Amino acid sequence: MRKYWPSKQGILLNTKVAYLFNKIHLKLNYSLNNQTTTILSFDIINIQAKQELFKIIILELEILILDIIDLNLTLIDIKILSSKIFIDLINKSINSFCNYVISMNYSLYNLDYNYNLFQNSILLDKHILLEELLVYLIFGDYIHNNNHNHYLYRKTPQKYIEILLDNFIIQLGHIVFYQFIFTNKSLFNLLQFLKYSKLNNDSNISVRSLTGFKNNLMLQQLIHYYFIQPQSIYNNYYMVWIFNRQGLLYKYVYMYRDQDIKNLSRMHMIIISILELQDFLYPKIYKLISLTFLTLTYIFTYFFEKILDLFFLKLLKILKIK
Repeated sequence: MRKYWPSKQGILLNTKVAYLFNKIHLKLNYSLNNQTTTILSFDIINIQAKQELFKIIILELEILILDIIDLNLTLIDIKILSSKIFIDLINKSINSFCNYVISMNYSLYNLDYNYNLFQNSILLDKHILLEELLVYLIFGDYIHNNNHNHYLYRKTPQKYIEILLDNFIIQLGHIVFYQFIFTNKSLFNLLQFLKYSKLNNDSNISVRSLTGFKNNLMLQQLIHYYFIQPQSIYNNYYMVWIFNRQGLLYKYVYMYRDQDIKNLSRMHMIIISILELQDFLYPKIYKLISLTFLTLTYIFTYFFEKILDLFFLKLLKILKIK
């Protein structure tokens, strides 16, 4: 039987939220290895460090929810402050993780969250990544029910909220450790930091392996920001990460992203225009190529048959003469 998310604030909503947070803690006992070809920044750290990173993020999210309730913020307040809330939450998670792994006498990083391509990329998805989740966890589903033309579900399944929570924990863990990797430009210092803090896994124990990992991570981010992300918005889907017993996996969920298009840059709009042009031209080009191939095949076959006929006629004449 499908369970649905509570439609309003109250004891039932509080119980459901407590259940989800308890379940997410249990999921940290699953395999935390990345089972996909997409790189996550924390792939270079060991399982124990990943567990602690996720625990810190869960705790910071719980504190954020309690603060919002205590301050009696409205939905409008959350929408207005969503970018600031998101960045503050990232900073608090970074600082908490720093306090966990770095002693006072050994600090390699000055972890200020600067504006860059990576931040621009995550802010494009902040509505789905955090804002949407906060609305469900604090206000319930009644707001979405009243505006169902903008959402895929009239009644939201509980599993959907669970997926959003999984995705937020994993994505924020990726954001936090991405900052660790790219704040310090010295790969030697990064390796020393990982070894000193006992965070590294067995596959990243040299500067060479870290160089390859960092370069691949940077290239992946560029491709994601300029190509994959605008295409996802254009196609109304979003890639979500989930905890699975076999490891970390991702799947695609469909959702209306009309508002996200307004936040795209000029470069993104050019890429979307290219996609539209591709959608228009591809079927016609495909048909033209297919027709050309069939025509050439027919012409080649026709002439080949004629040549064979002439050859056999010649051969028969020669045999008759003999």
